[in-house]
Amino acid sequence: MTLSLREIVGSRFSHLTVISAYRDEKSRIKCLTQCDCGRQKECFYTNLKAGRTRSCGHLEREYRESCIEMTGQQFGELTVLGKTMHRKEGCIVWQCRCSCGEEIYVSRRQLIRGYVTACPHHKLKQLIGQRFNELIVLKFSENGEEVFCRCSCGKQLWVGKGNLLRGHTKSCGHLALADNLPRVDGVVTCALRRKMPKNNTSGVTGISQTRDGRWAAYLTFKGTRHSLGLFDDKEEAVRQRKNAERKYFEPYLQKEQSQKDAS
Repeated sequence: MTLSLREIVGSRFSHLTVISAYRDEKSRIKCLTQCDCGRQKECFYTNLKAGRTRSCGHLEREYRESCIEMTGQQFGELTVLGKTMHRKEGCIVWQCRCSCGEEIYVSRRQLIRGYVTACPHHKLKQLIGQRFNELIVLKFSENGEEVFCRCSCGKQLWVGKGNLLRGHTKSCGHLALADNLPRVDGVVTCALRRKMPKNNTSGVTGISQTRDGRWAAYLTFKGTRHSLGLFDDKEEAVRQRKNAERKYFEPYLQKEQSQKDAS
């Protein structure tokens, strides 16, 4: 049976009394209500009947004002400055200051349960001035993924944060140059004669088989991996690899031999 709008007028729902009712363009019933505090509020009849809307909003405001005071409390590196009128996940959002000086906004639940104990950049700021091998951290990027460092040799550079913390990057590169390995024009020639890796399954360095059964040929030189192509015939892939070795490796190996002969 269709609900009559006249039957709704005068009805009381918690702190709200219906003054008038009408149907919107989607045939939903909307009501203009009078709150006990004197304010008027327009809302859906379904929300009134289900108890989702109980006042003009003053109940929520009173609840916020009656909440436990947290100003001045310490949560990890955060000191609570005061509450705001914002809510997150049904909880009051508090303004907090981190020990590093940055201010952030955190919900009560996040503070009480220890989900947030510092500003997002707190750990990064603690890195500034610290030394990691030959590198001293000067600043960090906006996304926090990279840090700007000064090397002991004076050179400055950006380094991946993960690589720095894990010890993968120890200097601007000058440590690698101080390993006493023989070089020709900056190329470590012994690396050009490197033995085949143990995990190689093709039997030839720089050759691997793809899932579709073809053979991929590649060569790494001066930190750059050169793709030499995909081949149906393994022997053709090997030939391309050998050609690339002659192109990239041979000039340096020959120069090294010439230097040895001259000495």
